[in-house]
Amino acid sequence: MHLAAVIVTFSPEIERLVSLLSALGDEYPVFIFDNGSDNAADVTSVAAEFSATLIASEANVGLAAALNRLEAGLPPAIKGFVAFDQDSEPGDGYIRRLEALWSEARRQSPATAALGGWVIDLPDHVHLGFFRLQGLRAVELPMKNGVVQPDWLIISGTLYDREAFRKTGIFDDQLFVDNVDLEWSYRAQSKGYRLLGTDRVTMLHQVGNRSIHLPGMGWHVKIHSPDRSMIMTRSRVLSYRKNTIPAIWKWHDGIRFILKTVIMIVFADQRIPRVKAIFRGLKQGITMPIER
Repeated sequence: MHLAAVIVTFSPEIERLVSLLSALGDEYPVFIFDNGSDNAADVTSVAAEFSATLIASEANVGLAAALNRLEAGLPPAIKGFVAFDQDSEPGDGYIRRLEALWSEARRQSPATAALGGWVIDLPDHVHLGFFRLQGLRAVELPMKNGVVQPDWLIISGTLYDREAFRKTGIFDDQLFVDNVDLEWSYRAQSKGYRLLGTDRVTMLHQVGNRSIHLPGMGWHVKIHSPDRSMIMTRSRVLSYRKNTIPAIWKWHDGIRFILKTVIMIVFADQRIPRVKAIFRGLKQGITMPIER
């Protein structure tokens, strides 16, 4: 299979972007979509240094739209792509090893739409794992022969079959950033495709600016800026209104959202700006017309 690496950037830390591109090497072509970064000139310079194809946007169009545009611009010979966030740090030979597992999975079932690697969340080095909803609980799947079939895959570090990606209807750009991967995952499965996750390839990744640890409960609650909280809340509410996402996930996530909001208000800083941001997100998520 001919693969490409695709990266979406938004005012990235240049050192981390260089680290990501260095880890990817030159075995596969690399395409970057820059979402109106404040340091766009630096991103352009780094892309040229690593011979990556750069698509520059003057404004931030969101993760989903950026990935859709990247996929649409790939050469016809590219049959699949591996998406990376600017904060990702793939292990040695990540794409090559993922491709070997992908070829094996496709021989077993051509209806495999995507294969995701094992993500280790920074800075706490927590394995995110792969999950399936059972009732209102998200249950982590035990690895069997290094491969499982979860309900959803996160975008970063996941290999997407290009034909399946197009047949499922690409990413929902109304969701902008959050729940884009989850909505696509459920939509792909509703069309007869399967998703796979593996622990045979690993990648470091950072979700959120920092986390709050609740003693005695084992919870790690990721904390984002107020503006990011507004976007996340809006995407959550829009997700609850989408018919492509099953009701069981909406109930599960709604409970998580309430608990996380309470924890952030009690334990996080910037309480008033954060509460105002969440209410703005709720209002926008309720009033925006649904596009899918």
